[in-house]
Amino acid sequence: MEVNPFSVYKAAFEAHTGLLPEQYTVTQSELEITIDVGGEEGYLVSDYERISNEINYIIDKRMIDDIPCSTELDVWAAIYIDGGIRKSEFLPVLLSFWSSYWSTNDSDNRHKLLRQENKEHSWKKFQVFMECYEDADNIIELAAEIDDTIYGLAVFTMLAIFDKEVCILEYCERLFSLSFWTSIDANPGHEDSCTFYILTHPDAQPESAAE
Repeated sequence: MEVNPFSVYKAAFEAHTGLLPEQYTVTQSELEITIDVGGEEGYLVSDYERISNEINYIIDKRMIDDIPCSTELDVWAAIYIDGGIRKSEFLPVLLSFWSSYWSTNDSDNRHKLLRQENKEHSWKKFQVFMECYEDADNIIELAAEIDDTIYGLAVFTMLAIFDKEVCILEYCERLFSLSFWTSIDANPGHEDSCTFYILTHPDAQPESAAE
């Protein structure tokens, strides 16, 4: 999905923060815009397109383990409740994703042994998940409580059952409604204006700037 460059947001960003161009540096990509102000804090600037790109990238690359560290549990949990997937429909798809995740053609026997041990450990956690499944109000929250991998797989399962694009749109809407994001109109009063979102983030600047 095509994203706006920071230049579209620059004037509104500076008006909101009071920063001058020489007081910050910008790093931007298809996934995020990072603002380094040279101190202990920086800014993240984002929009619907960038969040959509990030989630689609995670899904397309099957980066299951990125779900816990790169996305918001509370948002996925709310989407699950809102959509109301039947439990009888959810579990078989989740099990299929779990099996696919642990299938491997690794030719290194040492890696095979370690992966088999991890798979057996994960299966024990999956059994705990299944034991609690029927009594759980929110399957996404249950999965997150038990194991990060099962949580990531549960989100992939939900996206496979629901309309993926509708889910991602709802994810963006719910994410940007959270209190730590501030919405800013890039060009107030103009029909072609667009909205972007910023948050103050202590890890926004590069490590060299934080040291």
